[in-house]
Amino acid sequence: MKKIILPLMLVVPNAAANEYQNIFNFEYINIETVNQDYDIYGSNITHFFSAKESIGPFAEFDYINKQSNIFGNYADMPGADPLGFGGEYISDSVLIGASYTKFDDRAYLGTVKLGYFVNEDFLVQIISNKTRDADSVYQFAARYNHQLENNDYLGFSFRTDENFDNSYYSATYFSQIGEDQFLKSTFTLYDFVGNDGWNIDADYYFSQASSVSFSYDDDETFGIGGQHFFNENYAVYAKYSDNDEGFVTDTYQIGFRAQL
Repeated sequence: MKKIILPLMLVVPNAAANEYQNIFNFEYINIETVNQDYDIYGSNITHFFSAKESIGPFAEFDYINKQSNIFGNYADMPGADPLGFGGEYISDSVLIGASYTKFDDRAYLGTVKLGYFVNEDFLVQIISNKTRDADSVYQFAARYNHQLENNDYLGFSFRTDENFDNSYYSATYFSQIGEDQFLKSTFTLYDFVGNDGWNIDADYYFSQASSVSFSYDDDETFGIGGQHFFNENYAVYAKYSDNDEGFVTDTYQIGFRAQL
């Protein structure tokens, strides 16, 4: 694959960029378990205070966000109806962010984060998470973008708690592999107390508007999906995942996306 991709990177042109300031998703998820089924309806919206450019496919953007934003989300699910909102203020090399999510009358999660851009491709953060009747839990995070030819990149992320008991690592590769084709793949490794594992996700864009996706993890969960933009602003997407051995056996997801 590398022998094929690297020469193409030198000869294919950049796809035209599109600018957006609002991204909205609405989706329905059906989860089948060994005991019963669950239905979840969810929506989220993000507003960026300056234009955000796509990097080829309409749905792909820079690995590290550098635009100040506000966001909100809501879900209707069994046992809780989480409602959340928050935002990030980014000025030069400083990032300040906060969010709050209410799950029911008692449960909530409040998050505050402070970040510093070592340079435009390297962001480090300290994150504080607070839940009801519990002390704050602190996390340390880093995100690094290694820019390749044109919009291609290698991205790396790391997050751990203050005691280094729970850690998360990921690596993402994005590349234009043809005049209007793109490949994105992400490998994730996590090491949590009592649980560790990995998963891999891949998206193949056969145009700026249309893509197929695949995923697999160490629990032998296999996923397949697709997304299609009818124009540069509106899209539908769907995904199915299957696990014959786990508690969750099948997951069905369909959604609508708007980028304006």
